[in-house]
Amino acid sequence: MKQLIVLMFVIFSLILKSQSLPYFVTCGVYDKKTILKEINKEIKKSKKYNSETASFYESKNGDTLFYFNKNDIEGFKVKYVFNLPPMEGDDVKYCGIQEFTFDCSPCSNKHLKDIIHSCGFRKLSENKYLSNYSWKTDLEVIEQPENKECLVLILHYVDKPKKEFKALYNTLIKP
Repeated sequence: MKQLIVLMFVIFSLILKSQSLPYFVTCGVYDKKTILKEINKEIKKSKKYNSETASFYESKNGDTLFYFNKNDIEGFKVKYVFNLPPMEGDDVKYCGIQEFTFDCSPCSNKHLKDIIHSCGFRKLSENKYLSNYSWKTDLEVIEQPENKECLVLILHYVDKPKKEFKALYNTLIKP
């Protein structure tokens, strides 16, 4: 009975400490205000569990946000670049590039597999993938120079007409 209680405690603590990645924002509809709102939710959540530290800062020119999250098991940094032109009648730019940098090999590979599966990515080339049309995103996977086992995942908005996008996507094979 004691072993069962200890096992349940370990599993529960791992669930609490595991991190989920912030949602993907490169489909051309997320502005800085929306992303800051979500980042602040993540920071409040990290303070609640005390084992995580989350923070963010903004570049001087205001077109880039950096979000950091670290706990006992893993950590990552997310860079959001607001480079997409405003929509009709709007004056704010939208996020077109989102970059995840991981500090641990097993977690970076786990998150890569989750991302590929959840967004329906198909392989374009050795290190590039294309999402399904609803995400309008391509994914580039790069090994970090200082630690080849840790990955950098770069997501870019893909601005192609629906017919052209789907034609390309349908020629690709699932990974």
